[in-house]
Amino acid sequence: MATVGEGVRVDSASLKRTLDELSELAPDLRKDLLGELGIIAGEIRADAASRIVSRTHESARGYKVQVSAGRGVRIVGTTAGAAISEFAGSVNPAGKCPQGASLVSTLNATYGKPGRILWAAFDARKEEMERRVAESVRHTEEALNVRMHRV
Repeated sequence: MATVGEGVRVDSASLKRTLDELSELAPDLRKDLLGELGIIAGEIRADAASRIVSRTHESARGYKVQVSAGRGVRIVGTTAGAAISEFAGSVNPAGKCPQGASLVSTLNATYGKPGRILWAAFDARKEEMERRVAESVRHTEEALNVRMHRV
């Protein structure tokens, strides 16, 4: 959750509610807001992708920004490599076989503990990103208020 300016607070529930209301009241403002959120998410995606050390860059290309009517904006790892790199060892840190244990050990040494790439990229810029999301929502609300007062 983020707070900006005069107490504007943003959480996933209020953001979804805002997007739903904009669908009915001002679809163009909703589209603009989703575009802004997509840019912010794209920066996190790019940061995560830049953290991956790979000859093929396949896992880095697997991070995608998805913008949808129902879910808003999210970043997902669309390849098995991205999912494995992010979460290997989170359930069973020791691994169930020597190869699994070796993989987890290598990932931990290279990137840190599970939640190691995409979540680490978000965590590194969390306050800045939350502030920017809250500002984008506030600007959208201000534009909507201006329109509604003209009617």
